[in-house]
Amino acid sequence: MRVLPLLNMTIYLINRDSLVIKCDRAKDSIAVNLGYRIVRIPYWIQLTSETLKYYFGLDANIEQSFEHGFITTKYFPASFCDLGLSRFIYEICTLPDTVRNDVIISLLEQANKHGMSYVIPTKLAQQVIPFPPTEPRYFEQYLKLGGKKSKSDFFYHLDVFICLTVDAYAGGIGNREMAFRHWCEHIESYEEASRFFEAVDSIDSYS
Repeated sequence: MRVLPLLNMTIYLINRDSLVIKCDRAKDSIAVNLGYRIVRIPYWIQLTSETLKYYFGLDANIEQSFEHGFITTKYFPASFCDLGLSRFIYEICTLPDTVRNDVIISLLEQANKHGMSYVIPTKLAQQVIPFPPTEPRYFEQYLKLGGKKSKSDFFYHLDVFICLTVDAYAGGIGNREMAFRHWCEHIESYEEASRFFEAVDSIDSYS
């Protein structure tokens, strides 16, 4: 069987457009029927001795100075469409452990820089990213800011907070002021609403 390598190194929007993915699947089907095996190398994977062996079954000593992962790009999984995210999950879960760990580390570093919700969507986080839960850290910050709610009450309101505010940022259909107004209406206290925002901001950069 012939191998047709497709390096997606410059196609950064490939996981953001469902119709592009549809076209890819159609092309893959045609290629397979013609006797080709498709090898797609994502833009966040580098060609190393390990990945050469993984993708092509070949042995070679390759020196690579650039690391695997989301190092310089700003196109993170949080921006992927559902089909793109599913593709990413499959790709990262089937990689060799050392390569997958490099990609995960790069995502966590970017999440620490930009905020988790802007880099790693919940669906992905629940399946493949082993990071410590942020909820206890939110509560710790909330108490430091003078919050008086019990842990159970805090977590109840935190769920509502996320529902009322996440679309304003992840979905790009609102803004901080709109989200804060809706949140104030729910919590019925400007001071308490501010504590929640500041507690989450300090961990995930909501602002």
